[in-house]
Amino acid sequence: MQPHEPESKVDAQPRAESEGRVWEVLRVLYRHRFLFLAVFASILVVTAILTAAWERQYESSATLVLTDEPEITKAWLESRQAAELVVEELGLRLEGPVFPGGANASWPAEKKASELLGHISVKRKAAFGPASNERVVLFTAKTPDPEVSRAIVAAFLGTLGELRPLLEDLTRQEAFDRYYRENPSDQSEAEAERRADNYARQRTYWLVLDEPAPALSPSEPRVVFNFAVGAVGGLMAAFVAVFGVDWIRGQRRRSGNPSAGPR
Repeated sequence: MQPHEPESKVDAQPRAESEGRVWEVLRVLYRHRFLFLAVFASILVVTAILTAAWERQYESSATLVLTDEPEITKAWLESRQAAELVVEELGLRLEGPVFPGGANASWPAEKKASELLGHISVKRKAAFGPASNERVVLFTAKTPDPEVSRAIVAAFLGTLGELRPLLEDLTRQEAFDRYYRENPSDQSEAEAERRADNYARQRTYWLVLDEPAPALSPSEPRVVFNFAVGAVGGLMAAFVAVFGVDWIRGQRRRSGNPSAGPR
């Protein structure tokens, strides 16, 4: 074994410089510790005030499986026509949570429907394996009133009854083509139409897995997230303030005493 060689001065110099910089940073932070704490605490206080003033939002949602024609059903739930039906059903209950008071009488139906669509979302939900993910959707409504959010989701689901005749027509035509046009010799046209009609009527075009319910706690503001962001921002602001003040004071000392600068 070779004897251990002592660390050379060349190797020790970078380490000493690095340690020196760390201690200098710590000295600056200690010297301005009250400024650091004041800036950090101020950011947290502002975060608390903004979070407390933030209007509470409550979400209600329902999970659906779109078994047939999923794209059409999803597009319907996001359509202005469905929103107009919901506005007509809920009426005055939407004033305040969705649009301002008096709007139910003064706004046109298109404007009220567009405003309502800004409070809902239809997102695909991963379930039952990648092949069927596109058929599982989460319909969500978000307003300041938990009961109104639930009522909006329930009303939108109710409008699916208006869509069913269209889905049945599409299914009926596809079934008729399969039963008759592809094999016209197997059965009469009337028999193919009867079978196609029965098939279309018996189809389940959507399934509601989770019925909407009023939210027990607000989804916004996100208190933990807000304070985490506030804490990070407070630390950054405190560091900038401390080292900024320290640099300004150093510049003043050097300008008042030129001999204090680096030689």
